[in-house]
Amino acid sequence: MVDNYNSVKSSELKLKKPNEQRIKKIPKKLLQGNSEGHTFSSVREKYKITFYELLDVTLSSLNNRFQKNVINHLCEFEKFIIGKEKLVTYVSSSYGIDFDQEKLQLHRDMFLDIVKSRKISINSTHDAIDVFKSDNSFGGMLTEFNKLLKIILTVPVSFCTAERSFSALRRLKTFLRSTMTQNRLNDIALLHVYRNEDIDIEQIANSNKFK
Repeated sequence: MVDNYNSVKSSELKLKKPNEQRIKKIPKKLLQGNSEGHTFSSVREKYKITFYELLDVTLSSLNNRFQKNVINHLCEFEKFIIGKEKLVTYVSSSYGIDFDQEKLQLHRDMFLDIVKSRKISINSTHDAIDVFKSDNSFGGMLTEFNKLLKIILTVPVSFCTAERSFSALRRLKTFLRSTMTQNRLNDIALLHVYRNEDIDIEQIANSNKFK
């Protein structure tokens, strides 16, 4: 079954079957005793071992890069958001008095009832965020639940975001901009980090910050 799938994909990608390479003779100084170099019985065996080596390196790099406790933390939040976890105790224990426990539970239940009546499936946190983006009335009506989604969006899964911010800081605050104030630096850094987002300049200009 797997071989048939691989052959079909190879034909779609127009990949040629690899040829068996000539066995190279290993120098005597690299051999220990009378042992000979390892030889593969077929090309398939050789690439199979290479594939598993790449897979091991990839998995170990992912485990080292991402923090398991943060991922578990976000998974618990997602269970509560999509309705798999009925109680709000984990959220309350994590953020204490930042949330009104009864109101957060009520707003979550109201959100699930609304999306159910609209026949919208919520299978992940990303789905819930998309619903809030599509309807601005949710933010004012379900304030505690909206606050929870905002906190989740600010939790870094890895150090990549912080590292990119430091790289951007070196490009923004140069020797010619050494007298820049902190407020201006924060604003420019935000514009630089989110430069690919669609920003409404008129809305920003009319905000309370610049009045």
